[in-house]
Amino acid sequence: MNEMKKEDPEKFKRHFGKWTKCLDAAKVKTCEDLYKKVHTAIRASPDRKKRAGNSKPTRKVITKGFALVQQNSKGNKWLRHFRINLAERTRKIEARFAAARDQINS
Repeated sequence: MNEMKKEDPEKFKRHFGKWTKCLDAAKVKTCEDLYKKVHTAIRASPDRKKRAGNSKPTRKVITKGFALVQQNSKGNKWLRHFRINLAERTRKIEARFAAARDQINS
C-alpha cells in the first residue's frame, strides 16, 4: 500500500480513496490504528445501538388491480401480484371472450 502511494499516487487514490477518507474522518494514520480505535470503543460500550430509521415508511399505490404497482418514499417501485380464485379467473376469461366476440361481430 505504501509502495503504491510512492510509485503512483493517482492509482493509490483510485484504489484506496475511500480508505483514506475514512482514516481522515477517524483522525488516525493507518488502518491498524483505526482497528485499535474501533475495538477500544466497542470494549468501552459493547451494547449494540439501533440505528434511527424511517419511523413511518410510506407506500403509495400507483396502479390498482390484479397487478398492483407500489412506490415507497425513496421512489423505488415494485409489482405485487395477487392470487385469484377460480371464479374470478373464469370471469376474466369470459370477459376476454366476450370482448373478442364483440370485436369480430362489429
